[in-house]
Amino acid sequence: MLDQVNTLSRVRIAIANLEKVVPTLEDASSILRVLACSATGQEMSSYRTFPTSPRRSDNLDGPQEYHVILLDNCRSG
Repeated sequence: MLDQVNTLSRVRIAIANLEKVVPTLEDASSILRVLACSATGQEMSSYRTFPTSPRRSDNLDGPQEYHVILLDNCRSG
């Protein structure tokens, strides 16, 4: 079952800290484990989504537009 954020929104805007951007899904999995453990003591959070792109022409649901905003709080420069 997909969550409603993935199916109902026409436009998706994702906001993330620059330090949360990782090169691989394996790296993302490591960060998710650490965050879940330090926040709730769980091994892995049950609330995670990996949206990838706007809806393609053959998809029935998903956003028509997809925008990513990366925040760095002046740390990168």
